Amino acid sequence: MKILPLGDRILLRIIKVQEQGVIKGGLVIPESVTISGAAGVGEIVAVGMGYLMDKKTDDGKPMWESLESRVGERIIFNSRAGLALSKKFRFIRESEIIAKIGDDGYNIGDELLDGTND
Repeated sequence: MKILPLGDRILLRIIKVQEQGVIKGGLVIPESVTISGAAGVGEIVAVGMGYLMDKKTDDGKPMWESLESRVGERIIFNSRAGLALSKKFRFIRESEIIAKIGDDGYNIGDELLDGTND
């Protein structure tokens, strides 16, 4: 099945979501309880057309402002954001992206990806 996001929506392939369930000391948290603010890492696999503008073209068609996000970018998002299609895919809005992962910016190590920190 092929899916194309609409508007300002983005389709992510989930790389990792922070584990929840056990806190230091061995306290187990049931799955029905969610930790607000847990981060996820994903790769953008498809983007919508963008934001619908108030302007129209000369022939009356709607105008779109493109999204800043691009296919292939890796991003950090709140694990409760958007709509989960499955454990591997999720729709989010561009405004729900917390940060982009790349060469620019602050180095936090690989803690989000594999649990290690430089």
